[in-house]
Amino acid sequence: MILPTLQYITHPQEDFTNFSWLHRLGENGVKWVQLRIKESDFEKRFPKEHYKARFLEIAEQMKVICDHFNMILTLNDHAELLTFIDVSGIHVGMEDENPAKIREKIGTEKIVGATANSFEELTSYPIDSITYFGVGPLRLTKTKEKLKPILGFEGYVSLVSALKEKGISQPIYAIGGIKEADISELLSIGIHGIALSGLLFDHQHSTEKIKEIVALCATQPIKE
Repeated sequence: MILPTLQYITHPQEDFTNFSWLHRLGENGVKWVQLRIKESDFEKRFPKEHYKARFLEIAEQMKVICDHFNMILTLNDHAELLTFIDVSGIHVGMEDENPAKIREKIGTEKIVGATANSFEELTSYPIDSITYFGVGPLRLTKTKEKLKPILGFEGYVSLVSALKEKGISQPIYAIGGIKEADISELLSIGIHGIALSGLLFDHQHSTEKIKEIVALCATQPIKE
């Protein structure tokens, strides 16, 4: 599977009662959405609702829309929910369930993404079980409470070089505080794609901004 170069991750303040934003993403070229709702964020917003039940309900509503627009839908954490809903895959962090065990449960066709902050973290995963890595942050971001050390552009350059040296070919997605002006430079480094949230959320998922970002991510840099 060739993964899209742009992945949208739902924002902590995303509106899950009106999915017009998801329609705009699909209508304007976004091909991948990751549903991310951390329990701590959920409890602040919906103190009287059951976290897992509501998460599954939102995923089911989003799947209908994503299927309509032929968009990939993956879940952040909660691999057990893939028993109840047929989405494209899962994304896990270092403190979540072992990706090798997840792979055994869901088979070889599903996407299994993993979060890393360094080459050492990335290679601590069972590489053969991983479809792609989300690596960051590029700079400070407001969408995560526990932030790992900032990579900067130099960090991605070093990472790409180390991965080539070790023959690791899984796609890398840059994430964390990415601005519009960063996208072309990140892709020129050799990063496969960009995972973002605030850049579109902060512009209220405007059609114009979605089209701009999709166009930037679709531009393949010339590799020397």
